[in-house]
Amino acid sequence: MKLTLLGLALSMGPVSINACVTAHVYLRNCIFDGDTLSAQVFDNDVEVCKGAKTINLASSDSEFCIDGCQPGYSFCVKDNAKTATYKNGNVYSKTMTAAKSDSNEFTCGEAGSHELKGTEYESCFSDFFGNCNAHRPCDLCDFKATC
Repeated sequence: MKLTLLGLALSMGPVSINACVTAHVYLRNCIFDGDTLSAQVFDNDVEVCKGAKTINLASSDSEFCIDGCQPGYSFCVKDNAKTATYKNGNVYSKTMTAAKSDSNEFTCGEAGSHELKGTEYESCFSDFFGNCNAHRPCDLCDFKATC
């Protein structure tokens, strides 16, 4: 018996894919208190991840996988908040490039009479599968950890 692709799809029944994804990411690099990435991730306007991860002496190659995702969801960021990988269980997985990003230098401490500079990065990501026009926009939030 030959099973066609259409037959297989029909036998599986309806399959739901949550794929209207937006995320806001804020990364603060400072040698004194570690490098912390904060993120909020929405899937079909439902917040599925909200949390942070700190890595001491992180580099642009460091990958931050945030704590605070619902079971089965994950969100990891690297490349100074320019690349993210989102997973929604076994249903959906996508590596995304930031749709919008910005960076800023700030004073994060002093060593004698010298100011030590840190850098903060902010990015937003979106991956709209199908028509997601009515869903949460991808926006920057003036270097705040959450919008």
